[in-house]
Amino acid sequence: MTTQGARSARHRGTRESVLNIIDQLMDLQPIFLDIQFSLAQGKRLVETAAGRSINRALLGLHAKYKRDLVDLNGELEAASQLQYHELQAQLAAESERLIEEKMTKAQQEQQCLFAYTTVTNRVESWAYISEFIKHSVKDKNEI
Repeated sequence: MTTQGARSARHRGTRESVLNIIDQLMDLQPIFLDIQFSLAQGKRLVETAAGRSINRALLGLHAKYKRDLVDLNGELEAASQLQYHELQAQLAAESERLIEEKMTKAQQEQQCLFAYTTVTNRVESWAYISEFIKHSVKDKNEI
């Protein structure tokens, strides 16, 4: 990692070690993600490239789940026509289980999208904190 520019620092429980770490951080150039720029422009998460990508994936999953449901319903209909009551009950239970499982998975993926929004907000807060620290160190140096 150090070959790609990573640095390490140790906090030794002293004010000097904290100031040393802050000095190292102040030397770094901030890196902003495209999603941060998009959100800063007032776009909603789903209007960003990342949000659109996730939304496309969710729509694809939704379409797949609908196809699976149609397939399962077709199998259920075939079982009904052949009067295989036992098989029909098994297919109904399997269909219900798969629908429940896939809907739960879709909800979890939606929650991930919302969690991503939270993380993005925290990244923006980090940029604010970095600026605050920079100004605090500047004020400290002026004293």
